Amino acid sequence: YSAKNPLTHTINCSNVEYIWKLMSSGNASLTRKGIYFKGLYYTSPRDVKLNARLMSLQKAEPFSIRYDESDVAHLYYIGREV
Repeated sequence: YSAKNPLTHTINCSNVEYIWKLMSSGNASLTRKGIYFKGLYYTSPRDVKLNARLMSLQKAEPFSIRYDESDVAHLYYIGREV
């Protein structure tokens, strides 16, 4: 089977940006315990900047994240928001 009119448009973005755009967006909360989203807390021992911010919090703050609906083990965020 072949299409009469093949695709002629390309997407000009990196693989990371493409995957980022495919993920669902969500609103989480930054708390002293970690990033809280849908009843779970997430932490990243490798993200020193995020951990410092979490420890300095006096109350929960809103935080924009992306996530894969089929994988609750990971959340994704852009580092400049930290």
